[in-house]
Amino acid sequence: MKLIVVGPIGRIGRHLADQALLQGDQIIASVRNPKESDQPDEDLRVVNGNAMGPGSVKSAIQGHDGVILALGMPIVNTDKLRAHALDLPGLFY
Repeated sequence: MKLIVVGPIGRIGRHLADQALLQGDQIIASVRNPKESDQPDEDLRVVNGNAMGPGSVKSAIQGHDGVILALGMPIVNTDKLRAHALDLPGLFY
């Protein structure tokens, strides 16, 4: 499968991406800062992405078999971050 993982650097996202790679999936890792991520596997490609912008996420997930959202929210949300729902065919929450 061709999967995109949004938030692959955190504890949960890194574990999910690793498990998908072990199963033979191709992973696109969408991160805010690609320099923070290493690329230890040929089936892993790191791309720059903005999970807070619905348009950015919508265009990034096109052409993938699945999407894994592993985003963490800060305990103290001083930036007033909010999640946005996407209305796309085949996308289930």
